[in-house]
Amino acid sequence: LSWFRFNDDLNKDISKANIVVSHAGSGTIIECLHAAKPLIVVVNEKLMDNHQEELASELDQKYLIKTKPNLVSKSLQNLQHLPSKPFPKSDLSKFTQLNETLA
Repeated sequence: LSWFRFNDDLNKDISKANIVVSHAGSGTIIECLHAAKPLIVVVNEKLMDNHQEELASELDQKYLIKTKPNLVSKSLQNLQHLPSKPFPKSDLSKFTQLNETLA
């Protein structure tokens, strides 16, 4: 078990992890899902518009487990409930085509 507040090379740690427990930031979520790592996210409920809640709720039980700070240990005890559905691979070809059309 290891933890940190900030890491410049998060991908290295994600690749070594068996499971990731993280805040519900979009960048971290996407990195973990692309790395196909089981993910438990903790939403920062103090954010004004709470985009973390929106994203985590949309992905909850499909690709990750959303939890609250006081329920992290319970979520870790119930790892058999972690979703195993793979996150779809990105297809950037349409974006590239659109970008070329607009250029």
